[in-house]
Amino acid sequence: MKYFVLLAVFILSGCQGSPYSPGELVGMATEAVDLRNDTKAEKFYLQALDQQPDNPFALYNLSLLYRRNKRFADEEALLTRLFGSEMFPGGNLGQESEEDTRRRAQGLTPLRDFIMAQWMTKGDYRESALALRPDLKRGRDIYFQYCSEKCHQPEGWGSADGKVPQIAGQHRTAQVKQLADIAAKNRDNPTMYRYALPNEIGGYQAISDVSAYITTLPMNSENNHGPGTDLQLGQKIFHDYCRPCHGDHGEGRPDDYYPMLQSQHYTYMVRQIAWMKEGKRRAVHPLKLKQIKYLSEKEMNAALDYVSRQSPPSVLVARPGWKNPDLRGREKHDAPTEKIDGGGLL
Repeated sequence: MKYFVLLAVFILSGCQGSPYSPGELVGMATEAVDLRNDTKAEKFYLQALDQQPDNPFALYNLSLLYRRNKRFADEEALLTRLFGSEMFPGGNLGQESEEDTRRRAQGLTPLRDFIMAQWMTKGDYRESALALRPDLKRGRDIYFQYCSEKCHQPEGWGSADGKVPQIAGQHRTAQVKQLADIAAKNRDNPTMYRYALPNEIGGYQAISDVSAYITTLPMNSENNHGPGTDLQLGQKIFHDYCRPCHGDHGEGRPDDYYPMLQSQHYTYMVRQIAWMKEGKRRAVHPLKLKQIKYLSEKEMNAALDYVSRQSPPSVLVARPGWKNPDLRGREKHDAPTEKIDGGGLL
């Protein structure tokens, strides 16, 4: 009986206009897939998309169908539409879904991997730098030559007004990704541009060395905070929208290039969100862009205020009055002549 029903639906759907809703068409397409009738399934999915071009279920399920039939160009085109869709779910890409786990086990491309690929600057910058074994002594020398004076300061704590970010203790992966973005001009940062180019500071080995040294610097927990008036709201927004990628307390996820946000300067993060809205920062995670568009300024600022007050583990925090001992006896080297205004690595 199911076969006759599907046949009748298929014949009716060939007429101009469909009497079925997008949801019903997706359901009928799913039944057709179960019956191994990919032609009918594709027809129903396409009819659903004719009515609702950004229907996420039709886009994603049809992309799976194309993948199974080795129509890879069609699959990527649909995933690209899904990626740009207003209905694209702001789900937890910090963890792999059951569907993505199944696809990975079958040798298919998980949606999470597709999204991550959209976020990454093309080229071999990250892989080349992170694959090298870092030399911390050389990284220290590079830091004091190019990064410390007038910018990130000897301790890596940035500026108290939040114009320059705290980079001390930041994950190497996040540092290198941001340097790659600056070098590719995916971030408008003319002051940092020169120092992000590997051939300007000693090649990919230099990038590997200096990023490793920065990670060893203890952090300053007395960073710039917001007004503190909406911290309960900020905690809820951070938990619902930011935690999946940046961790429960803003500790970041180094394997996925998500930076640490805890103890970051509040005013710096507010400025970066504004620059993302204005297009001054490109290669931004697609879910973050959608969240920025969805959340109000009050909600976003509350979340940033909340995470700026999250302290790292005590072992990563500098003791009161700590000064970088590596500065002692050093001469000032060639450094930017003007202070970075809102720039920096992150």
